[in-house]
Amino acid sequence: MDTENHAVIIIVGQPTLANTLSMSVHEALAQRIVINYTFNGLTKNEMVEYLDSRLKSCGVRQNIFAENALEALWGCCAGAPRLVNSLAEKCLLIGFQKNVKIIDTDIVMLANSEISLV
Repeated sequence: MDTENHAVIIIVGQPTLANTLSMSVHEALAQRIVINYTFNGLTKNEMVEYLDSRLKSCGVRQNIFAENALEALWGCCAGAPRLVNSLAEKCLLIGFQKNVKIIDTDIVMLANSEISLV
């Protein structure tokens, strides 16, 4: 029965899924995985492009994040898009509350401490 492909299953998960599959109890399943890919996160340039595209889709045309804030944002998130989204959203909320036009490193660090990404 193992010689025929009866179904194709795609398994997608967080990095902990790889740890779970590496356990001996899941060895049979791990042996049947044909392709394995690990996403290591966005580079800083990719993250900047990602943020720009997200902001442009909302109608934002000027730079909102200072260069040092982008560096801090990338450092806090290690390029994980979900974390970038969460932290950038919190930065925008804090920036709005403080009535600032440009998000700086201080706001990124405040946002990071409030949502505890680390």
